[in-house]
Amino acid sequence: MATKTKKESANTRIETPQTTPAQPQSEAAKKGVQFTNPFTLTPKEERRKRLHEITGKLVEEAKATGDCSNRNQLLLRYYKDQCGATVLRTMEAWAEQGKRVRKGAKAFLLWDRPQASSEEEAGNFFPMKFVFDIRQVYSVKG
Repeated sequence: MATKTKKESANTRIETPQTTPAQPQSEAAKKGVQFTNPFTLTPKEERRKRLHEITGKLVEEAKATGDCSNRNQLLLRYYKDQCGATVLRTMEAWAEQGKRVRKGAKAFLLWDRPQASSEEEAGNFFPMKFVFDIRQVYSVKG
């Protein structure tokens, strides 16, 4: 059986997607670790529980080393080391810069500002903030 090959002429133009400038590779990427988001395809309560677990471990490690970073700073460092995420912003922040999040992109989670659902819980509830890496967005032609 003969295989078909596509003949390309000198006038053929290959479209390539726009890419962002090369980002420095994370330690995980240098070791050949594949990009994985710890919050992919999980229900909201499971994501929240997983975020608590990761944050708890990071806070314990930070206390042991004398690091005074806040929880979101620890999470940002974790995402950079584990996934190679470099620039994380909300969907709205990317939109202000003329960028859109790619369809199907899975958000990374950070803690948002505390909110109170009742008077007795004032400041005790921290909602999740959904952020996306620069590799998950594209420029909008304008």
